Amino acid sequence: MIAILIQYTVYGLIFYGGYRFLRHQVYARGGALPIMHPGAFLKRYYRTSADSHASTPFQRLQQWIKESEAAELTDTAARVDATLEKTADYPAKVLVCLGDSITHGRCSDDYVQRVRDEIRESGWEVVNAGINGDTAWNMLQRLQDVIACKPDAVTILAGTNDVNAAQSTNMEASYRRSKHIPVSVNLSLDGFIHTMREIILSLRSAGIKHIAVYTIPMIGETDTDAINQTVEAYNLALLTLCTELGVTVLELHEAQRRMIRGIHYGELPSDEHQLAQIIAERPARFEKLKGYDVTRVEREINIAPYRRFVMMQSWNTIADHYGYYTLIDGMHLNDRGGIAAAMLLLRWVQRNLS
Repeated sequence: MIAILIQYTVYGLIFYGGYRFLRHQVYARGGALPIMHPGAFLKRYYRTSADSHASTPFQRLQQWIKESEAAELTDTAARVDATLEKTADYPAKVLVCLGDSITHGRCSDDYVQRVRDEIRESGWEVVNAGINGDTAWNMLQRLQDVIACKPDAVTILAGTNDVNAAQSTNMEASYRRSKHIPVSVNLSLDGFIHTMREIILSLRSAGIKHIAVYTIPMIGETDTDAINQTVEAYNLALLTLCTELGVTVLELHEAQRRMIRGIHYGELPSDEHQLAQIIAERPARFEKLKGYDVTRVEREINIAPYRRFVMMQSWNTIADHYGYYTLIDGMHLNDRGGIAAAMLLLRWVQRNLS
């Protein structure tokens, strides 16, 4: 009897250990930094002046003075100017995409990489400044990392986590705890718009003229859900802010709605060739659109990375399994949604920055 108990205890420990290891590997892959994040950009395209100078005592003295002056500066971008120099293959233009997990592209389609693949040959470098779970306030705290890249253009995709945090006191407490958000920070519609204003004005103050803001994507694919009504309210306020500040709006939310109508109801606009390309391979027609249920969506979000990183399924395959057209799990973009986000950005770049 004791031998059997020991045997099953060992089996249990092995199973539990294997599960913990698998879980760690899945979430490590889902949280891994993008290939070209701000830190990687600085490492790739800047080098310390001392690498190629300071060969004589006088030059070393000049280098020491320069580094001493830089140490007194508090601004990240200024420190980059003072201590680093650009490499010979520094890109002609730099685009930074600031956002949350939808931009991060590990638990969502990597629309940033799609854009990077399309425009890199024309001299662009595209930097992915997305971090899983970030609210607009979190993005504001790391804005100097974006500015340090000296971008010619910046896009911002924020708001999904702000809307989530505003759902309930429990959800708000969860975000404050996991993302280290102080109690003094207002996680409401007013707080979101105030923070977005600060982000845009800070970028403008840093000399960045070309700024585009995505509308907040759908959460679940039913317009009538309460949470999508909240998304609509946030987007309306965001559009008002962007109009006031003269910032370009990339209508991702509307693009999703068009895609869903096109796939679900067959209402494909004849003049939208890009949209036709997105839905060329239609998933099985679902009987009804899938709305939002917090318990189900949380379960889908937890399981989707296992399907992706263990079973090696595509985001579209996972989305089709769950019953979504543009989303994977009720919140993150699948390949169809990611292509839409990339197309909106590429169109903006080609029209305004080519």
